[in-house]
Amino acid sequence: MNDLVSVVIPTYNRYDELFRAIDSVLLQTYKNIEIIVVDDNYNNKDLRNKIKNKLKAYKNVNYLTPNKHLGGSEARNFGVKNSKGKYISFLDDDDEYYENKIEEQVSLFNSLKDDKLALVYCYGDIIYPNGLVEKEKTNYKGWPLSIQMRFNIAGTSFWLIRKDIFELIGGFESIYSHQDGVVLLKLLSYGYKVNLCEKELVKYYFHSRGKGITDVNEKILTSNIEYLEMCKKYFYMIPKSEQRKVLLKYYDDRNWNLIILNKDKDAKEDLKILFKKYFMSKELFICIYRIIFANRYRRKDMEFHKNVLLGDNYEK
Repeated sequence: MNDLVSVVIPTYNRYDELFRAIDSVLLQTYKNIEIIVVDDNYNNKDLRNKIKNKLKAYKNVNYLTPNKHLGGSEARNFGVKNSKGKYISFLDDDDEYYENKIEEQVSLFNSLKDDKLALVYCYGDIIYPNGLVEKEKTNYKGWPLSIQMRFNIAGTSFWLIRKDIFELIGGFESIYSHQDGVVLLKLLSYGYKVNLCEKELVKYYFHSRGKGITDVNEKILTSNIEYLEMCKKYFYMIPKSEQRKVLLKYYDDRNWNLIILNKDKDAKEDLKILFKKYFMSKELFICIYRIIFANRYRRKDMEFHKNVLLGDNYEK
């Protein structure tokens, strides 16, 4: 079947990268596509006009200009609301598709013929500012709810998702981080499944928001707490042994983040919880080790930023 696919591209503070992204969609081998650009530059009229003028030379691009700044989550929701496709393929304005991305994912949907299949994702290439390329490969299929609680299965540019199910679960929610993770969490909690196209089909350009690779700040810490609370709503759906893994992963990640933020005192306070509830766990010993060698971890983080992210001024 040649179902319509809507490619939703939210854009903010980018121009050249946006048109690189659009061009990668126009080069797709799958042709029944509509492109929806959601211009979230409400406070930058000059950039909006510049984008609008260049788009006059493009066909099959639905250019939307919301009357306020939406942010990433709401911009994607706005694009979906104005779409007509059976499937939605999201694309960040600084990423690219390989030419067969949509064809491969639609083909997999059609071949599996599974009413419970909601989303197909793919492998990709992570491209760092210094030219380093890293393969992005996760291999989870079916109903990996507890896995999603611990590790994000795939970012939005890697997805092809059914529009009816995206709307059923309420789309994206306004959260600083884990925006894609929340959608996957809700999708799986409804009993829907994911599958994987085992090919590199996306170029994901890594950018730093902060001073280190982890992009850690207070908002990230708050978002992590919010995401954990969302996960807890669905704990009744997974065994207690998996619940324990989710909580230990949270404290492990939090410990790393606190160390990078020079919040060693808070990291030590968390040890009290780990000693009380998770004594003799592997994560407890990892967290203790990090605290002892905190300066070494911070130095490595800054070295990675200097060597890999040097000169990067974009915001993802």
